[in-house]
Amino acid sequence: MAEIVFKDLTVDNLFDFCGVLNAVGAKDILTVFDKKEITALQKANESTDKIGIVVVMKLVKLIIENIPKAKKEICDFLAGCTKFDDGTKTAANDFIEMKIVPFVKLIKEFSKREDLTDFFGEVAELWGSERKNLKNSSTEDTEVLTDISIEQ
Repeated sequence: MAEIVFKDLTVDNLFDFCGVLNAVGAKDILTVFDKKEITALQKANESTDKIGIVVVMKLVKLIIENIPKAKKEICDFLAGCTKFDDGTKTAANDFIEMKIVPFVKLIKEFSKREDLTDFFGEVAELWGSERKNLKNSSTEDTEVLTDISIEQ
């Protein structure tokens, strides 16, 4: 039997994930990103990866608590992020019909993916910090201010 494997995440997956966020309630999502906690982790010189993992695990907890509200969106999202190891596409029903233990293991494994934790690490950094001396291929030394204040 073919096993489910993860594909590289794309922007399309991000849009599907926004559907999940809407299904669980966008207002609840804002409570996951605690600016004070993220700032404390940054001041303690925690890595972006560790900050990303903290945020991802909080999001996973919130999503698990609200699975009944977001069943369709979660399964559609997972289908977009996975395939069978033989290359066949997965579908939402593949997850709806999955046994509980393998489903939970899949979610746990997904939450630890480097591209996912990197993404949330970047979101955490944008949420309440400054990034100085950002270098990329087109600029030698650029300061990008990203202090975003959101009232909760």
